[in-house]
Amino acid sequence: PVVVAVVTTASCPHCRRAKAAIAAAGIAFEEIDASAPDGVVLDAARKLSGMRTVPQVFVGGVCYGGADEVDAGIADGDFPAAVASASFPFASAPDEGRVQDTDPSSWFQ
Repeated sequence: PVVVAVVTTASCPHCRRAKAAIAAAGIAFEEIDASAPDGVVLDAARKLSGMRTVPQVFVGGVCYGGADEVDAGIADGDFPAAVASASFPFASAPDEGRVQDTDPSSWFQ
């Protein structure tokens, strides 16, 4: 099961950096696009993570941090270890075209 989720926006270079680092480490992840102009997904992610910026990387439903934390965690082995020990799989991101659940805790099942 996928246990890593990355909350991103389309124009964010740090989001691309985090996704590239995670992919290069061979770790599967779900991307949650928070680019919607209504800000509902981003606001919900902020409530869950406490972070004001993207990317917001979640491992097992817990916020790991942003791109810098992912880079450091991959370099020192902490990120892959956190992924390996996570047991709270990520449910698929909300589909476009359907009402998105604004309760971020429901993103993880």
